[in-house]
Amino acid sequence: MKIVYIVNVDWFFISHRLPIALEAINQGHEVFIFAKDTGKMDYLKSLGMNVYPIGLERGSLNPFSSLNLLFDLKRKLSSIQPDVVHLVTIKPVLLGGIASILAKVPAIVYAISGLGYIFTNTMTKAKILRIGVIPLYRLALSAKNKVVIVQNSDDLRILRQYVSIPD
Repeated sequence: MKIVYIVNVDWFFISHRLPIALEAINQGHEVFIFAKDTGKMDYLKSLGMNVYPIGLERGSLNPFSSLNLLFDLKRKLSSIQPDVVHLVTIKPVLLGGIASILAKVPAIVYAISGLGYIFTNTMTKAKILRIGVIPLYRLALSAKNKVVIVQNSDDLRILRQYVSIPD
């Protein structure tokens, strides 16, 4: 089985998903990591993982960068043809979710560790961004064969309110 993890940065993958990926390798699965390279990709490669640095800027709101990343992810996923994509953190969930659907990935795991200030802040900028982000969540989470993991009940309530994820 081919498993792709799409995470914001390599060090976050190491701190939050490494044991799961190592167990997958031990069970004979092929593991791919898509993340921004902060100097940890060689380490992941030495553990037997296939690494793909991606141009993900966590704080960027540039729609052109996001579109470029979306199509880059779709190309990579179409080439690899994974059985499962595991998405971790906001941008990977949004952009990786859409790219996974476009690439016809059979199963998607969405790990939502938080929704960010867009859903918690009441300032005008956050409200405006929320208007654009809600349809992205709806699209990204529209895959048929999916698992959605939410870390806290507040985020689950918000997602159910705006995105209508199943129970």
